[in-house]
Amino acid sequence: MNLWDAQTGQVIHTIAGHDGTVHAVAFSPNGLFIATSAADRTIKFWDVQTANLLRTYDEETGSAQFEKGVVALAFSPDGAKVAAGRIDATLVVFRNPFAELKGSVFLTGFSGDVSTQPVSFILKTATGAILDSWTQNLDSNQRFSHIPAVPIEAGDLTLIARGSHWVGRSTSVNSSNFQSLSLTLINGDCNGDNVIDLSDYTIVVTAFNALPTSGNWDARADLNGDNTVDLTDYTILVTNFNSIGA
Repeated sequence: MNLWDAQTGQVIHTIAGHDGTVHAVAFSPNGLFIATSAADRTIKFWDVQTANLLRTYDEETGSAQFEKGVVALAFSPDGAKVAAGRIDATLVVFRNPFAELKGSVFLTGFSGDVSTQPVSFILKTATGAILDSWTQNLDSNQRFSHIPAVPIEAGDLTLIARGSHWVGRSTSVNSSNFQSLSLTLINGDCNGDNVIDLSDYTIVVTAFNALPTSGNWDARADLNGDNTVDLTDYTILVTNFNSIGA
């Protein structure tokens, strides 16, 4: 199977891996992945940029629903699911293992530019095993998107998000909300230990009334991001005192 550049007509990659005639090819909506099916009764996922094989579905991987052969493939418009049309005129819909995680993280008590605030994420299985972890800045609407480092298939997962001075919060991840996740983080964790306690109170009090040019300025105490440590920051801290992160 060849992958062509539509503008230049040049072959970018020659992809080999199926044992038999290729029946169907589909590009993911984000253009990063290709799904293929063939006479060998497998479905394969490929990286568009490298042509590397990423995942194979067949009987050996427990994907017996494809043993009758798949002759048509299509991604859902959001890329979250894949539809496989089988040779017996039936259709199987399953989660795209390389679908993007998408959602919103709300940084409470912050009036500054949210896109400057890095948020750390951890994706875990139901048993607590870490599948992926990453840090990224939100966009101006407090949204994020991420393609997990490993294939994510069926099963419930947990996503934990934590900001620079927000304690961590978690949410369940499943097939229905994979691209509509929402977490609200609690402000006040000045020292980043995932607990809002006396240590954070001391940081705010020490920097109280400070501006960036002041000798006692401490950016960690500027909880609302307005470049001054004042009563607003103190109120945020007191309101969320004793909060513990996920």
